[in-house]
Amino acid sequence: MSASTPLLGTILASFFNDHLKLQRGLRPNSITSYADAMRLLLQFAAATGKKKVTQLGLDDLHADVVCRFLNSLEESRSNAAQSRNQRFAALRTFFEYIGQRFPESLEQAQKVAAIPRKRAQPPETIFLELVALIAFLVCFGFSIAQFSLLGFSDSRQ
Repeated sequence: MSASTPLLGTILASFFNDHLKLQRGLRPNSITSYADAMRLLLQFAAATGKKKVTQLGLDDLHADVVCRFLNSLEESRSNAAQSRNQRFAALRTFFEYIGQRFPESLEQAQKVAAIPRKRAQPPETIFLELVALIAFLVCFGFSIAQFSLLGFSDSRQ
C-alpha cells in the first residue's frame, strides 16, 4: 500500500456510504449484508494475521486470505455454498471498488476476482399436479367453470 492510499477504515466508509448507498442505490438490508461479509473477513484476517482489526491494512486483505476465509465459512461456520457465494459476491464488489479507486491495488483486486464461485446444486423444482392445483384454487373460491377462463380444462367432465 502506498503512502497515498487511505487507511482501510476510510476506504470502507467510502465504500459503504458513497459507493453502495449513493452510487449503486442499495437498500439498507443489502448494505447490512455486505457489512456482515466484510466484518467476518476482517475478523478472520485479524485472527489469522495475529493483529487487531484496527491494525489491518488493505495489503492484509489479499487473495490468499480471501480464499482461506471462504473455505472457513464452509468448514468452521457450516455455511452452504450459496451462503459462501453470497458473501463472496459482496467481497468481489469491494475489490472491484478497490481496483477502480486505487490503481496500485489493481493486481490485488484482479486476483480476488479470479477466485471461482463455488458450484451449488439448484433447489429442486416441484410442480403441482392438475388435481392439486384445482383443489388449491377451489379453496380460494374458484369454481370449475372459471378454470376454462384460466386455460385449464377439467378432464373429469
